[in-house]
Amino acid sequence: MITLACELSAAQRRVLDRYTVLLGSLVPLHDKVSMVFERRRRSGHGLSWIAYDSRLNQAVFDERYLKALWERIESVRKPTRILVEELAKFAQESLELTLRTSRNHPLDQVAVGVFSLSRSAIWNSRPPTSVRQMVHGLGSLFFDLGGHYDPIKFKLLGMQEFSFGLHAIFTRAMGFPSCNCHQQPSAGQELFKETGTTPVWDITYSSSDPVIKAREYESDVTKLFKDFVLLSTQMSVFAEEMKRRTDDARSDLLETTDMSTLGRLNFKLGIVREGVEELLRMLDHLEAWLRK
Repeated sequence: MITLACELSAAQRRVLDRYTVLLGSLVPLHDKVSMVFERRRRSGHGLSWIAYDSRLNQAVFDERYLKALWERIESVRKPTRILVEELAKFAQESLELTLRTSRNHPLDQVAVGVFSLSRSAIWNSRPPTSVRQMVHGLGSLFFDLGGHYDPIKFKLLGMQEFSFGLHAIFTRAMGFPSCNCHQQPSAGQELFKETGTTPVWDITYSSSDPVIKAREYESDVTKLFKDFVLLSTQMSVFAEEMKRRTDDARSDLLETTDMSTLGRLNFKLGIVREGVEELLRMLDHLEAWLRK
C-alpha cells in the first residue's frame, strides 16, 4: 500500500492550485507596482522605479508546467498500466502451466509461444524468441518507463529552489518605496488604495485599510511560498519512490541467470508484480489528486 508519507491530501492540492495562480500573478503584480509609481508621480512625488527581474519570466513557464502536470502523469500511467496488466497475465499463465507440469520443469524447455505475452503489441514487431528473452525484454521496458520520473522529480526540486528567488522578488516589490522622495507608503500599501492596482487574491481581509490589506496579503503569500516548498519536497519524493519501483522491476527482470525452472520464474514474477502494482496505485493516486 501507499505509505502515508507519500499520500497527497486535498489541503496540499489547494496549496498547489494557489501557488500556480501565484506564479501567474507575479508579472501582473510587477506591472501594477509600476502603475503605483506613475500614480505617485502624477500626484507630485518623485518617480520611483524598480527593475524588471528576468526570473519572473520563468515563473510563467512554471505556471504552465504545473497546469499540465496531470497530463504528464497520465502519459506515463497509460503505458505503465499496459505493462502491469501484461505482467499480471504472464504471471497467471505461468502459474497455470506450473499446475499442469511441475515447479521443477526446466524453463528452457518451455516454448515462449505458450504465453500470450509473446504476441503482445508491446514488442513493436520484434517479439521475443525465448522465455528468458521475454522476461529480459520486460525489464528493458520498465527501464524505459523509469526515465519519465527523474525529470519530474528534478523539475519539482528546481521549482522549489526557484521559489526562494521569487519570494525575494515579491517581498522587495511589496516593501519598495512608492516614490523616491519618501520611504512610506510602500508600493505594497499603495497597491490597495485603488481597485485598478489591487492584487487579485483569494483571502478575506480583516479591514478595508490599505496598510492592513497589504500586510495580510504579503503574510498570506509568504506562507504559501513556505507551504509550496514542503509540498514540492513531498511530490519529488513521490516521483522518486515511483522511479525506485521501476528500477527494482528492471533489476529483477534483467537478471535471468537464476531463472532455471518454472518455480523460480513464478517467484521472480511474484516479487516484480507486487512492486509494479504498487507503482500503478501510486500513479492512479497522483493523477486523481491532480485532476481534482
